[in-house]
Amino acid sequence: MTTRAALLVFVPAALAVSGCGSPTEPNGPRGRGIIAPVSDVLGVPVGDGPEVIDRAAVMDAPDADVPRLDVADVMDVSDARDAAVAPDVARPDVTVAPDPVVYSGSLPVRVEPRAFITTLRVLGNRRDVWVRLPATLRAGAPLMLAFHGTNSDGQTFLNESGAGAVAESRGAVFIAPTARWFGDTGADFDHPGGNGTYWETANNPSPDTNEDIVLVRAILQEARRAYGVDPTRVYAYGHSNGGFMAYFIAQVLRDRVAGFGENAAGLSLTTPQQACRFQGRGTTCAALSTQPGWCPRGALELPVALPAAGRRPPGVLFHGTADPLVSVYHSCTLERLMRERGAPVLITLFDNGGHAAFDTFAQRTFDALSPYRLGP
Repeated sequence: MTTRAALLVFVPAALAVSGCGSPTEPNGPRGRGIIAPVSDVLGVPVGDGPEVIDRAAVMDAPDADVPRLDVADVMDVSDARDAAVAPDVARPDVTVAPDPVVYSGSLPVRVEPRAFITTLRVLGNRRDVWVRLPATLRAGAPLMLAFHGTNSDGQTFLNESGAGAVAESRGAVFIAPTARWFGDTGADFDHPGGNGTYWETANNPSPDTNEDIVLVRAILQEARRAYGVDPTRVYAYGHSNGGFMAYFIAQVLRDRVAGFGENAAGLSLTTPQQACRFQGRGTTCAALSTQPGWCPRGALELPVALPAAGRRPPGVLFHGTADPLVSVYHSCTLERLMRERGAPVLITLFDNGGHAAFDTFAQRTFDALSPYRLGP
């Protein structure tokens, strides 16, 4: 077994800004979704092969309907995008403290293929981990932790969220672990019946005994050791059950994760989350909240409560308003509470959209969050 050191870092909260876009996403099955080719959106090729991406085309692609987090008070936005690929980016000093996380295995560095699977062993169990490296791996690259939806896997989510294009155009490292299978005794708030592959969240928020959190801690250690990622620029994003996981990880490990993105997830005030079935039309939470069936407020905050003090990671939220599996109410609830508690947040609602992933998810999340970083 291998014991490695972890990072413990802190950054003050920034101003909260919210906005809504107007695109419509198609309906899709849980955890996978129907996705549109990224070439239709950006006009550039995509894939995990040795494609050539025109970075300028990606950066300048029209995206008027996608609002951005206002980060003017955080850092110079004009420098933020170049920071993802520049070899000599100045990083703030961080405090590195010991972390008792124990694991075995390692993340290899490969030139080809740049997308590959490996394994790490935590708490006695082997876990599959997918890695997508940029063609040119530079010291201080940002790290994107990618969490798939129910009954999916890391490779599928990297492909469906457009991770390959972002790895090439932004120089980011993507790491996507695969969740565990749970039987009928392993249900979580998002899976009352169990019997599926999903992330363990509300049942156990302990960073020492929750195997999924321990796995993430091991990944953070290995990514820093193997790929030299910037420990102040670690972001988590996920779809559906993976979106709940991205939020969960960002809160439980908020001293190590700079921000999170979620699609078709949010914050549940009921258990199971399926108790809220609201669907509506519109592009703002304010408009949806006036429509029939809007769910009543509950006392719970699942998968974990949003902190009201200390560091509150920024979030970028996406949701289809006609989602039949995870109600848009959950993302609207998360946005409301983040605004009330002073956490930076941006929400985009897809009018009449269903439970679908989309292949600019990684790009939109990265562009919104990448100016944020942990610091002293």
